[in-house]
Amino acid sequence: MVYLFTAIPFLVVILATLAMVGWVGFTLSRPELSVLALLAVLIAFSGSTYGQLEAENTVYARGTGMLYFSLINFYLWGTGVVVVLRNAFARARPEATPLAKYFAAFTFLILGNAFVAGASGDSSLHIIDAFSYSGLLHIINMAVLFYVVVNVFGCPARARKLLRFLLIAIGLRGIFGMVRWALFGGDSANVYGNIEHVGIKLTFFDINDGFLATLAIFCSAWLLSYRQQFLSKRERYALWGLLLLEIAVIVLSFRRSSLVGMALAAVLFITLLPARKRFGAILFSGGVVLGGIALLTTLRLGGGRGKSVGFLYDILGDGKSEKSTSRILEYTETWHSLGDYWLFGKGMWGTMQSNLAELSYHVGNFAFVHNGFGHILLKSGVFGVAMFLGLLGSFALHYLHARKNLSGDLRMLADAGAAGVLFWLPTLLIGTPIIEFRSMMMLGLALALPFIAVRASAIETRHVAA
Repeated sequence: MVYLFTAIPFLVVILATLAMVGWVGFTLSRPELSVLALLAVLIAFSGSTYGQLEAENTVYARGTGMLYFSLINFYLWGTGVVVVLRNAFARARPEATPLAKYFAAFTFLILGNAFVAGASGDSSLHIIDAFSYSGLLHIINMAVLFYVVVNVFGCPARARKLLRFLLIAIGLRGIFGMVRWALFGGDSANVYGNIEHVGIKLTFFDINDGFLATLAIFCSAWLLSYRQQFLSKRERYALWGLLLLEIAVIVLSFRRSSLVGMALAAVLFITLLPARKRFGAILFSGGVVLGGIALLTTLRLGGGRGKSVGFLYDILGDGKSEKSTSRILEYTETWHSLGDYWLFGKGMWGTMQSNLAELSYHVGNFAFVHNGFGHILLKSGVFGVAMFLGLLGSFALHYLHARKNLSGDLRMLADAGAAGVLFWLPTLLIGTPIIEFRSMMMLGLALALPFIAVRASAIETRHVAA
């Protein structure tokens, strides 16, 4: 018996090693399945516990207690390494993208922070602090996902497989959310009901589910507008069902960022439509957005009493206190905290120096800012903000130039990516996506879609020419 218990740790190590070798071999041969497994987790599991009465770890935090980084983060990095090796074995050089230099700049910035932490002699600082999740590490994670999906799905067959997978998985997630909302009280992470005591239930609190719903809405509307004559009656019904389902998911989430993000995606969609189809699309999308705002204002912001506290009450302030309780105050405190560190920020471990009672919603944690750009400013200064704006600007220019040469569902894939990035703008302005693994993965997916479409189109064109 003693020998058995002594052998168990060695057996576990051997089995884990064999499983790792098997996974590497599988990923080398079928990388799209390993990446789809990662995307399935990202779609199926919420990353938000804020508002829960009994907080619990999400799948994205598993492993952080002992390993510092989460298990899913190791899976992402491992997949990235395997894809790099696969390209090397195939002697395939991935095409350079205009975003690469910005991802590289953030990588060197974090490595520079690690060097400073190690050389500072400050006993309160450690090299590992440079790789904190409350810093900018998720921008690097986003870069890894971007690299992986562009390289794995950058051919016509796999690009279309990704599109089908996304629509089916998002649809199943939407059905789950609506059934839970109708029969089981909705999302347990309901800050409005559990903390603010507003009598509403939500489909999903996590903003990422709003992003997924918007992606499905955009693709469904695109197919119904451009490919309707090629669709069977069953396919048309399915797409209309998906469209209406995901609209309900967003409206019943009562999230302002989701509604505004969906509206921005709708503006892009209407802009791209032929002139003869725009009027109907404006009426439909305008009715959805205005109806959603009316419900949100009455039920959430009005607490069910019909008297709204204001659509931007927590951003511009409620006007009841001598000092503003708005997030504008938080942003000014962030800038004042920078002091002489305005160029490169206070480091990945930097915090906002504030004891203001008006910022009590931080619960004493000032290592993040309720503004994606403000958070980057705190950690990496004006340099970091310029790099992130440059990344978004390069994406926009590449998309606008590339879509002219795309057609069919590959053009839809590129357009959906642009719509997804537009969706994230409100959250980047008033939310905290930079410190959230799931959020940055979703933003990375949106950034990658046009590049996938371009690579797949180029391969398709070469095959036709041959």
